[in-house]
Amino acid sequence: MALPIIFQDAAVVAVDKPAGLAVQPGARVRVCVVDVLQKQLGVRLFPLHRLDKDTAGVLLFAKHARAAALYQGILGSMRVIKRYRALCFGRPPRECGDIRVPIRTGTAARRRQVVRAAHTAYRVLRATDTHTYLELTLHSGRTHQIRIHLAALGCPIIGDDKYGDFARNKACARAWGVKRLQLFAHSLVLPCACKPLVLRARMPVHFLRALDAVAL
Repeated sequence: MALPIIFQDAAVVAVDKPAGLAVQPGARVRVCVVDVLQKQLGVRLFPLHRLDKDTAGVLLFAKHARAAALYQGILGSMRVIKRYRALCFGRPPRECGDIRVPIRTGTAARRRQVVRAAHTAYRVLRATDTHTYLELTLHSGRTHQIRIHLAALGCPIIGDDKYGDFARNKACARAWGVKRLQLFAHSLVLPCACKPLVLRARMPVHFLRALDAVAL
């Protein structure tokens, strides 16, 4: 397996992560992006952010510790623009808006949950009466933020098996074979000295098929 490289220089490499592939090793992970890409490039890599296993799109790694420290600082300051695309059930009340629903972080079992502010901006790209194709911009970086926020808006992402509409997910799977989470990291804009570095992922095949299935 070889991962498609969007951009690389001496400090970082960006790849177009496929859906269904975990970013890092884990107890139930047999193959992950880190292992595949390190073998592909022949260097040790430092993940700079994460994507859920089922989320495709732009994923950035540092090639050495100094670059990791630098870019983690940039990412942590929210100077990076992260944009996603999602296909959802329903239609938002407005063509564009902001979702500011606080999100609990931490583990409930350990009683260490903390409620943190979270902010997602959305813009309708195309819509029918029953489905919407959205662009989303993150202004904070909470776990599952987009999935939680769209569910709170009343527009759960198609294929979301944690926060979504399970009955409609099953109906989509039966009618059109649409089963995957319909969310991908579309672009990442990094501030640079001369001009911003814009990294874009291709629209995944499963997402294209889902758009076609719902006539968008």
